Amino acid sequence: MNQDAVLERYGPVAFLGGADPLGIQETLQRIRHPFREGPMAEMNMQRFYGDEFGVSAVLDACHSMPAFAPARLVEWHGTGGSTTAKMLRGFAEYLDAPNPSTLLVLVCPGKPDGRLSLIKKARKSGWIHDHPDYGPEHLRRWLLGVLEGHQLQLDNEAVDLLVASVAGDRQLLKNELEKLVLFSDGEALTIDTVRSMVRSVLDDDVWRLADHLIRRARGKALALVEALEQDQVSGYQLIPALQYRFRVLAKVVDGHHRGLRGSHLAKAAGIRDWEVRKLTPLAKQWSPEAIGGALVALGRAESRIKGGWRASDTRTLQSRTVQALCVEICEL
Repeated sequence: MNQDAVLERYGPVAFLGGADPLGIQETLQRIRHPFREGPMAEMNMQRFYGDEFGVSAVLDACHSMPAFAPARLVEWHGTGGSTTAKMLRGFAEYLDAPNPSTLLVLVCPGKPDGRLSLIKKARKSGWIHDHPDYGPEHLRRWLLGVLEGHQLQLDNEAVDLLVASVAGDRQLLKNELEKLVLFSDGEALTIDTVRSMVRSVLDDDVWRLADHLIRRARGKALALVEALEQDQVSGYQLIPALQYRFRVLAKVVDGHHRGLRGSHLAKAAGIRDWEVRKLTPLAKQWSPEAIGGALVALGRAESRIKGGWRASDTRTLQSRTVQALCVEICEL
C-alpha cells in the first residue's frame, strides 16, 4: 500500500489495542512501510511515548503539513497507568476535526476504556483496530501455518508443548520458532528436542498453581501465588496459563458427560491421549456448570488485567485480581 491507501484504510486516526502484541506490531509495520519508503521520511514520521512531551507536542505534530509527500505519520504509544488515560483525554477533541493529511496512530495494548470520550468517538468512526488474544486452538493453527512456511517439521506433542509453554503469547512463540529454525535441518523435531531448545515462559510452579485450583486447594493456591509474586511472576503470565489448563479440562469434562472415553475423548477434545489420562481423575470432580463458572471467572480476570493500563498501580491490580480469582474458583 502507498501512503494514500494507508490513509484510506486506517483513516486519519487509528487506535491499535487488544491482547495480541505481535498483531499490533504487524499492523504498525504495514502502516509504517509506505512512510519509510516515501520522500523525506525523517521529516514525515514522528513517534511519542507516554507523557514525555505532553498532549500539545503530539497535537502540534499532527497539525504539521507533510514535507514533499501526500501524508505524514504520527505515533503515540501508551506506557500504562493513569498517564495513558490522561493523555487519551487530551487527544479526544482532536478526533472531532483531525488533519486529513496526518495519520495519528494511538497504540494502547490491552482493553480500551470504553468510558473515555476518545474511545467512544473512535469506535463510532470505525477507527478502533482490535487485536484479540489467540486461544490455544487458534494459536495451534497459526503455529502450524508458520511451521509450514519455514518448512519446519514438529511432531504433534512438540506442537502442543510449544503452544502451552508460551501461554498465548504469539510474539514469544515467534521468537522460539526462529530459534528452532536455526537449529533444524528440515528434520522432524521431537518433544524432547523442543524441551531442550525452547525457553518456557512459565516454570513448574505456575503449572502447579493450575493443579491446585483444579483440585480446589485454596490454601496451597494462595500460598503459591504469594511466592510467585515475590519472584516477579505477573498476572499477565499467570492468567493465560490458567486459562489454557481450564479450557483443556473443560473439554475433558464435556467429553465425559457425553460418554466419551480414552482415544475417542482425546480426538473429540483435540488433545493428546496423555492429557486425557492425566486430567480424567480431576475432571470427575467438576460438573459442566462448575467448569463453566471457572472459565467465566478467568475471562473476567483476564479483562481486568488486560485493561490494567487504566490503573495507577498495575502490579497491585494484578495481585488482587489473581488472589480473588483463586478464591472464586476454589469456591465453585
